[in-house]
Amino acid sequence: MDFKELDKDTKTFLLIGAPIVVFLTLFLIISYVQISMFFLLILGIAAGGLLKRKRIKLRATKVAILVLVIYLFMFYNLLHLPSQIERRLPQGRNHLLEPNNPKIKEFRDEFYKWHLDKYNASFADLKEDSRADLELKLLRLDYYVRRVRMEYTYDTNPPYFYYDHLPTIDEIFESDSNNNGKLEDDCDGITILTASVLLRMGYNAWVAEVDYHYHTMVFDDDDDPHKTKGYNNAILLYNSKSKPAYIIFNEEETIFPPTRPLYISIFEIFTGRTMWESYFLGFFHGKYFNIPFLLMIPLSYTILVLLSYVMIKFVALSESVEDLDKKRKRRTNRNTSLKLSLVLSLGAFLLYIISAT
Repeated sequence: MDFKELDKDTKTFLLIGAPIVVFLTLFLIISYVQISMFFLLILGIAAGGLLKRKRIKLRATKVAILVLVIYLFMFYNLLHLPSQIERRLPQGRNHLLEPNNPKIKEFRDEFYKWHLDKYNASFADLKEDSRADLELKLLRLDYYVRRVRMEYTYDTNPPYFYYDHLPTIDEIFESDSNNNGKLEDDCDGITILTASVLLRMGYNAWVAEVDYHYHTMVFDDDDDPHKTKGYNNAILLYNSKSKPAYIIFNEEETIFPPTRPLYISIFEIFTGRTMWESYFLGFFHGKYFNIPFLLMIPLSYTILVLLSYVMIKFVALSESVEDLDKKRKRRTNRNTSLKLSLVLSLGAFLLYIISAT
């Protein structure tokens, strides 16, 4: 069928609605930490407008636009969005590890000097006769990175203002926003820096992405991370959550761990505790407005009701009113939307209480 022969609603969906759906689906796959029950509930509220089939294509387009707007609202700095998408695509993560970056060489040399001054011994001369010796040696670098040179900061703080920002090496070295001499990032930046330094030193270092956390894995020359035995022999640095990895990557390849099928990782993402957390908790807690928590409870619920009501009405407006008794129909639609918004908002608020406790 010729595109020109399609009706207006179909054209609108193909040109606007479908691309938005594809974008959101792909980005949620490559950036799974954006998935939360609160976000899915908002999607459910918007999708409630699809219950009626009349002009369903236009309704679907409006739902897609609503979800996209809400999704983009979750990001404090949209200027980072294109680069973050690129870094999560195939081979994108691998380029984050830069052992040949001049700043990594300088960082390594500074660590060598620090180690000599602190322990009165050269790092290169430390024994690696056993796994325990090697682990103790690597833990000194881990300590230097995490405690001496860096401080843990959330990505939503300066300088990124972005949720779950994956940094480059150059961005890490430019991250001292408060000028206290320490680099700033969360677990992914700390791990990317640690792994890059270890690769520069000649170690077989990989970055492990686990349940909302990153840590470093180091393999001996005789251990193959592609095989179960070799993978299980890895030395783990900064594995504070003690969780199995979803994927591991170095500067050349990305692999799924041989000990963990992909479907188990997907199941854990949708059933884990973090799934029930909300990226809007700071708003509902009232800390952004310096409002007491108990006072914020009714205010939060009121906002949820209004938000869901507006979304439902926005989608429902795509249906033309042809009845003679237009006032009665509008009144019925208004009452139905209000009841639905009250029920869905109550569900969202209960989920918020669960996640907050």
